[in-house]
Formats: sequence, C-alpha cells, structure tokens
Amino acid sequence: MRSSLRGLALLLALHLGACSEPVAPASFPVDTSSASAPLPPPEPPSMETRDGRTIMRLEGTVYAPPQEAPHENRKQFLGVLLHLGDGSSWVISQYGKSPFHDLHGVRMRVEGTPYEPSDQSLAFPHLSTEKMTLGAGVKDAHYVEIHGEQRIEGRFERHTLPEGSKLAGMKVLRFVDTQDQPFLVARSPLGDDQMQQLVGRPVMLTAFRVEPSRFIARLGGPYLWIREVHPVAPAP
Repeated sequence: MRSSLRGLALLLALHLGACSEPVAPASFPVDTSSASAPLPPPEPPSMETRDGRTIMRLEGTVYAPPQEAPHENRKQFLGVLLHLGDGSSWVISQYGKSPFHDLHGVRMRVEGTPYEPSDQSLAFPHLSTEKMTLGAGVKDAHYVEIHGEQRIEGRFERHTLPEGSKLAGMKVLRFVDTQDQPFLVARSPLGDDQMQQLVGRPVMLTAFRVEPSRFIARLGGPYLWIREVHPVAPAP
C-alpha cells in the first residue's frame, strides 16, 4: 500500500509541477478519439438566443495546425479550428497556446458566441468559445471539459493536504481567488521557482478552467490552465 501511495504521489507531483493574408489548413486530422468502435454521427449545429446573445452549439474534430518556422512574407495561423462533419470549419481560438491545442484530433462539442474578428484572419467563421465538452461517443481526452478564457484575481499559496486523505501531508501549490475559491494548476507559463516567488502576492491570471482526464492520477477539485500571470499592485 505504501509503495502504491508513493507512486501516486510521484504522478501527482509530476502532473502538478507541471494574419496579413487569409490562410487555410491543407488538411484535417482523422478523429482518433475512439479506437475501439466507430463514433456516431456528430450532432448538427444548433443555435439559440440567451440573454440577448446568439449561442451556437457545434460538434466536430479539433484541429491545431502544426507550427512552422517563421516566414518573412507569410503570417502563420497559430490558433485552433473545429472541423465539422459537413466539411465546414470554425475558428474556436486565435491564440498560439491554449488548452484546446491539447485536444487536436479529438471530437468535441463546443458552445459559444459567433463574432467578427477585428483584424485580418482566417476566412472561416469565428466563435468565442465558452465551453467545450466531449463529443458523442468519446470516452476520454486530455481535458474532458474546458471553459472560456477569463481573468481571475487572487494569489498563489502552498497547501498541505489534510489528514484523512490518501496523500495527507503532501504539499501542493495552488491558486486561490478573491472569493477564497481554490484551484489546482493544470498548466502555467511560469516555472515552479517563479510561482513560488509569487506565493502570497496579488496577481491577475488570464486562464481557462479545465477538467483533466478522469483516468489519470490527480487531486480532486477545479483546475486552471493559465495563459498569463500579471502582478497586481497592492491597494494603498
């Protein structure tokens, strides 16, 4: 039993430490999210009005184009597309780094608000993604749920797991927002040492709330995939 707990603790430690011209992708991936059986047909797109906003629901295969070497006369698309069963595609993220990139090739359901980009971009419709979940027939993925990007103010803190838990006494670094809601860190642009230096200091995160795979050794509770960390000046 002790060796099993040590192994689980090690897995957790490793896990927690842790456009000028429109361009189009040449091809899309084959959905490999269910090797044991073919997936059912994806749900057709649907739309509703909620609080005065148009909400689209789409299901398709996530496509994150591979990053190429910079080219002087060509702007590379670094974001993420959702390729639908009817052959159409939507831009679901324009960022070069996001949790959506980790789902390349997986069928997912996406909910969000359509919008017109203010700058030159891909010649595809754009969606401000508010929520992503597993597609029909998909049992698991690197992340099984991703919420839209948000800005969250709070602080990093060192937390000791309580007595009575399997990993009692283990120390983890987590983020606590201004409402005292704790989050574990799924990914951060900062290294462990940099985050340790920020412990107790007010910071503003640009982050996505995510739920990692259910089939990996991990602590329970909400997780954050952090894109940016900015110090916040203390109140006078």
